[in-house]
Amino acid sequence: MLNSAPRWRLGLALSVSISLSFLLLSDCHQEISRPRPDLLLVTFDTLRADHCSTHGYERETTPTLQRLAEEGVLFTAAYAPTATTAPSHASLLTGLAPLEHGVHRNGLTLPETAVTLAERLGESGYDSAAFVSSVVLKREFGFAQGFGRYDDDFSNPTQNKPKRREWQGVEVPGGIFRRSAAETTDRALAWLEAQRDRVPGELEAPLLLWVHYYDPHEPYTPPSDFGDPFRAAEFADGSLEQVVARYDTLVRYADHQLGRLIAAFSITSNPHGTLTFVTADHGEAFLEHGWRSHGVQIFEESIRVPWQIHWPGEIEIRRIEAPVSLFDALPTLLGLLEIPIDDKGERSGRNLGPALRSGAPLDAERKIPFQRQSYEQDGLVEAIPLRDLDGKTFGQGVEVAGDMWGLRAGRWKYIEAPAEPSARQLFDLSEDPGERRSLTTERPEISASLSLALANWRASLLPPLKSEAPPLDDQQRAALEALGYTSPRRRSSPEARKHARP
Repeated sequence: MLNSAPRWRLGLALSVSISLSFLLLSDCHQEISRPRPDLLLVTFDTLRADHCSTHGYERETTPTLQRLAEEGVLFTAAYAPTATTAPSHASLLTGLAPLEHGVHRNGLTLPETAVTLAERLGESGYDSAAFVSSVVLKREFGFAQGFGRYDDDFSNPTQNKPKRREWQGVEVPGGIFRRSAAETTDRALAWLEAQRDRVPGELEAPLLLWVHYYDPHEPYTPPSDFGDPFRAAEFADGSLEQVVARYDTLVRYADHQLGRLIAAFSITSNPHGTLTFVTADHGEAFLEHGWRSHGVQIFEESIRVPWQIHWPGEIEIRRIEAPVSLFDALPTLLGLLEIPIDDKGERSGRNLGPALRSGAPLDAERKIPFQRQSYEQDGLVEAIPLRDLDGKTFGQGVEVAGDMWGLRAGRWKYIEAPAEPSARQLFDLSEDPGERRSLTTERPEISASLSLALANWRASLLPPLKSEAPPLDDQQRAALEALGYTSPRRRSSPEARKHARP
């Protein structure tokens, strides 16, 4: 058992006592009741859907997610907008496509004119906090917008963290890139208990808690005290089988930490309970198409992610096979919480709330767009080398140039890259779920139709948001540039942000 367990049991007992007292008080004082549920938003980094036992994976990697699925909605065909952390999270938090919010790769900053989920909920009376686990999501990149507390402190010396000197080609001060799921959970639970430790009159605001787990990201190093549930040590050192077993162990480890959060939110003084939303920013490739890791490909293993919603008594329990996108996250959550959604015409995302409440079917033929992170090399080909792990490499390198786009439409999946003619591919996912055989020459009419649909979608998007940076001294500028922050921005006024488009 993890070292934090004894402290957690003590905190849990304290929370039970406090929560029971609040429930007794709420019977006599209706004004204590809150109008909306607490919202627990959890994002896993690098979690591909088909390595979750909820999706039929042979290893029991996600027992917590399985329990949630038994009482909520499980989407089996959920897509991330990219296979890269910052753009996917920016889309999830704003409802905008990467071309609209401007974060089309890691190291760019979400403009302050973007309106985030936390800002929307804050306007409706929510208290909020976020606890992130990767340098990619540090506050310098704009993800703290709207949160009352944003915890991105990775400096705890008691945590065993691997260090790297560089990220995105620049040196990082201190070399610390992430923190463990256990440390992130500990901090989130401490904040949650502090909120519940206030006097009853202060408990009118519902809570928004966003927790981001970096695990199961490479270098796939599970904590030594977690054990070896999938016997990674028995595989040959440096083998792909061992790498996958270590990855799966980290999936199980992160799922275990999610269980601690779920247990805390099961004890609540909010009469409307907790709405739990769990997803991932992208997947991970293990040589299915010659590449290990993520970022440069948009095959299923890289962009198909878990997505579950749990709100007992409010939404229908079911498994949904129709395709959905993380673009849907913001409008769906606002819809479920009955918070007005600004209408901007044709959205990339949709409000799925009415269907989740009524049990109505979703559109199985809906077109779902996605893209690769941008490689801006003035038309030149950029060689992406093999990703090494423990001094070893697997598969082959990848050459990229410019943008790559994809579209899921019913059974069909289409991929194109203007600067990479060989990347143009069409797959029939109903017959070829592993995307092994391209049908572009056999079905040119379908390829042409989906290429036109992609072009029309891009043309319908809003212009990219822009912003400028406040004045920085030399030390501040050096620190931000070391983190990959190079786009200066100016802080907008609260009034301007209030009226900014969604």
